[in-house]
Amino acid sequence: MRLHSFIAACVIFFVGCSEGPKQLQQETAETHPNGSKKKENFFYLKAGQKDIVRTVFYFPDGSVRSDAYFKDTKPDSITIINYQNGKRYKETGYNLGKKNGKEMSWYENGKVKSEATFVNDTAVGAATTYYDNGNKQSEITYKNGKREGALSSWFLNGNKKKITNYTGDVRNGAEQEWYENGKLKKEQNYQNDVLNGPANSYYENGKKEEEVTYLSGAPDGKKTRWDEKGKKTGEATFKNGEMIEGKSY
Repeated sequence: MRLHSFIAACVIFFVGCSEGPKQLQQETAETHPNGSKKKENFFYLKAGQKDIVRTVFYFPDGSVRSDAYFKDTKPDSITIINYQNGKRYKETGYNLGKKNGKEMSWYENGKVKSEATFVNDTAVGAATTYYDNGNKQSEITYKNGKREGALSSWFLNGNKKKITNYTGDVRNGAEQEWYENGKLKKEQNYQNDVLNGPANSYYENGKKEEEVTYLSGAPDGKKTRWDEKGKKTGEATFKNGEMIEGKSY
């Protein structure tokens, strides 16, 4: 009899202490001037406090503007943002507040605008942006959050615009830039993010505009300039960035 009474008492104790299954609740936190929902929270009650696990924002017409999930008050899982026409604008993956996985954005016409990959909030691998016609706008590779290799960019028509080389997020090596017509505009070299070596610039017609050599970021040696017809207009001699002599034509 005592054993039965003990078991009964234990059952009553545990049942009485159990909170039972948590119930997801929702509330309209903000409204638009027209009275429609603007912000809606989904939450569980924990010790009288709201544990928000999802927040949805709406446009005045009721369509979803953004939808985000949370865990321990931090973004978790997928966060999406939409255009008012319902098409996706952006999608980002999170894990406890840090970007993880692919992040993509789109133009309103549905074309991809950008794409990148993150691991614990750090960019890794290729990151690419596009024009709204689908042509590439820029492309770079990240290693541990730092730019590595060639950062390439293009004009809307698909012609190359600029190439800059990086090592550990620092410019190193050749940098080239073009006009939209495909003609070379500039070529120069970097060493540890500082201009070093020969640098040339050109007019849009292909004629050379300037020729100079850099040493540790400063002009060093002969510097020459020409006009658009190819006529020499001036030359000077530099030493550690200071002009020693020069003349104009």
